[in-house]
Order: sequence, then structure tokens, then C-alpha cells
Amino acid sequence: MYTQKAKEVVEEMGFTAIKFDLDVPNPYTLDTHSSTLTNAEIKFMVSLVEAVREAVGEEVDIAFDLHWRYNVSYAKRLAYELEPYGLMWLKTPCRPRT
Repeated sequence: MYTQKAKEVVEEMGFTAIKFDLDVPNPYTLDTHSSTLTNAEIKFMVSLVEAVREAVGEEVDIAFDLHWRYNVSYAKRLAYELEPYGLMWLKTPCRPRT
């Protein structure tokens, strides 16, 4: 679904940057309350990003939102795994300090 929408907005609408939610329902999610990620969840999320990058190429900026869902440790781990895809940004991976 992401790849189809990404291609559509780039090819038909001329967008040069796109953003998707990355904290979407994931078949590998075991716990939605602890702010953690399993290895399988991370691999699934990386596969979504990889598919979007392949669909739109390197000329289009891609960004993803995580809606403050993860703790710092897991957010850093996910960000590290996403580094090869040249994200424009990874929005709100963890809650700000209060």
C-alpha cells in the first residue's frame, strides 16, 4: 500500500517529499504499551521504508512519523537500521522529557 501511494503522489502530483506513519499495525507486535520493539517489528518497519525508497528513488525525500511511541533505546535502534535509506527525518520517535 505504501509503495502504491508513494508512486502516485510523486508521479501524478509531482511531490518531491513525502511522509508516512511508520508505527502502523504490524503483524509482529507483541506489546503495544511498553514502548519497545522486537527484532521482527524493526525488520518489518525497515521493509516498509525500503519499499518506499525503492518506489520513489533517491530524488524524492522520504520521512516517517512514529508519534512518540517508543523509548529512547528502541527509537535509536530503529533510527540506526533506517540510516541507509537517507530519510529526510524520523519524526517524534520518543516522548520529550517532562
